[in-house]
Amino acid sequence: METRYLIERLASRYDSFYLYDEQSIVSQINLLQKNFPSVDFLYSVKCNANQNILKSIFAKNFCASVSSVGEMELAKNLGLGREKIFYYAPGKSMEDLRSSYQDSVIVADSISEIERLKYLAKIFNEQIEIAVRINPNFNYEKDEGLPCRFGIDESDAVSYLEKLDELYVKVVGIHTQIKNQELDCSKINRYYKKVFQLAEKIEYAVGRRLDFINIGSGIGIPYVDGDRDVNIQWLGSEMEERISNFKITHPKIRVMLTLGRYVVGKCGSYVTHVIDKKKSHGKTFVILQNCLNGFARPAISTLADKYFSESVLAKVNTFGISTLSDSGELEKITLAGNTCVQEDLVAEEIEMPKLNIGDVVIFSNAGGYASVFSPMQFSQKKMPVQFFFTVDGEIRI
Repeated sequence: METRYLIERLASRYDSFYLYDEQSIVSQINLLQKNFPSVDFLYSVKCNANQNILKSIFAKNFCASVSSVGEMELAKNLGLGREKIFYYAPGKSMEDLRSSYQDSVIVADSISEIERLKYLAKIFNEQIEIAVRINPNFNYEKDEGLPCRFGIDESDAVSYLEKLDELYVKVVGIHTQIKNQELDCSKINRYYKKVFQLAEKIEYAVGRRLDFINIGSGIGIPYVDGDRDVNIQWLGSEMEERISNFKITHPKIRVMLTLGRYVVGKCGSYVTHVIDKKKSHGKTFVILQNCLNGFARPAISTLADKYFSESVLAKVNTFGISTLSDSGELEKITLAGNTCVQEDLVAEEIEMPKLNIGDVVIFSNAGGYASVFSPMQFSQKKMPVQFFFTVDGEIRI
């Protein structure tokens, strides 16, 4: 079934909705697994926690990267065991740790968190195996550490781990991630090389081999004109050679990459309707259903075009905008949502085929950090529906 026909069919019944294409997800995963055969992959659940999407990804042997006890429960309920659930997040409370240490591998984000884990382990008189998130003394551009609220600074981590009594807490892995949307292969590859060197430094501090290294990934996706796909074939080849050499001295090491948007970013479309149209002081406004409170990122990126946050915001024009109707006549319009706030602005003074009330508008790149980030409770309007189009042609709601 063609996507256009499917959108037209669903749009005749629903005011606004997300449509996720499983084939897009599977294709991305197949490309990764083909070119990184020695790597274990984690999916960042916060990127899109739709249950059908999670089932599809976990069926391809992905582990889960979770950032809350709630996300951990989602992964657990879908059949993942402790060895496949990794809990990454700053500011975990004692209750978070108590609720998760048996069902996930906790990745400690600070020295005080490790101390809380030690206290918890003493209470239960057992040893807890954990990983540590490191904020390294390098970044994607040069050998320089940057201030970051995630992880423990490399120098502090080494100093602390050299003195750590592992009676109750044993460090079995490390995690680093300082970027999510990099398209330059050479920068990504250089960063990967540095992380392997960091792993050996941490091993020296703890006095033994680690079980795993989670490199994060940094791999981005093309959004706007001029962006180019990451060369996964070349990057995978470089990684495989690096792992092969590393396994000469670390035969049991487990190497991981964590991805979110790369897997699901392109799989989603957001579809809504024109519900009003008006002119004001020479400017044409087209009002859409459920924008800021349905698919927030285009509105936020329009307002914040001087800033760019890798996960939540995006560059202007990141989201392709199209319509099912095309009269052949173009007009300059400003697209806005139907909530009572000035910030519900999608695109200013763009040229599109002439739109009328009832026409369908489609946004691309709506698979990652989209529905999960949108304040759908705002204004108490009817929420967009989410559909999942399977590789077998089934439509799940």
